[in-house]
Amino acid sequence: TLNKTAAEVMNRHGVRACTDITGFGLLGHLCRMMMESASGAEIDFDSLPLLPDVADYAKAGIYSGANERNASFVAGEVAFAKHLGPEQQAILYDAQTSGGLLMAVPADRATAVLSDLHASGVAAARAIGRITAAGSPRIRVR
Repeated sequence: TLNKTAAEVMNRHGVRACTDITGFGLLGHLCRMMMESASGAEIDFDSLPLLPDVADYAKAGIYSGANERNASFVAGEVAFAKHLGPEQQAILYDAQTSGGLLMAVPADRATAVLSDLHASGVAAARAIGRITAAGSPRIRVR
């Protein structure tokens, strides 16, 4: 779906930090946001709204040619929980044509933003993690 409705909801709630997930995949775009804001992030892999069969494709080694480049870009900036193997990591590096919006929403507004997104027809909207203080690594995926 287009990001128009999500962008309108975001503007209604005064969200000030957002990026669209495209060629650098979720981790590439998140890493850049965190670098620019001197912050860190934790992502809950199980909270990600994945398309059907994505896990099966990754397990079969079918993913975009940009995965290696995207993995190189965030090398040293991301730590994965031990239970997340190469297939799950590949999903997070995967380049998208229009993968949705990644918004940084203040915790006290997250429920309202999600409710408004769902009421507006953006059914796949999810809270996928939280912003943390900058550290090393910058991003932790659990």
